[in-house]
Amino acid sequence: MALAKRHRHLGCRSRRWEASGWLIAEHTVGGHRRYDMAKLRPEMFRAQAEANRCTVAYGRVSSHDQKDDLERQKQVLELYCAQQSWTFEVIADLGSGMNYHKKGLKRLLDAIIKVR
Repeated sequence: MALAKRHRHLGCRSRRWEASGWLIAEHTVGGHRRYDMAKLRPEMFRAQAEANRCTVAYGRVSSHDQKDDLERQKQVLELYCAQQSWTFEVIADLGSGMNYHKKGLKRLLDAIIKVR
């Protein structure tokens, strides 16, 4: 694979990977590097997968009387996630902890299962 295509596909990690021995370049007669894409290992892309991760923050209160508390919880969760520079989504629920039939809780569990 040529340099321009390699950088679009791999990003700019390829020279570091080559220096560390993770990636072996074949050199052309003209001295250009070529990489065999079939030899790439999945662990080389772990950091990229981490970059695509989305954090899910969950807030809940048990009654309508605590709706203002739920708004404060959401603000605190949003502020914390933003300070960490995370990509995030805040899910909020209103209702008793004894009832597991909440839309927000179901969305949270579905998001967790989807990532696995």
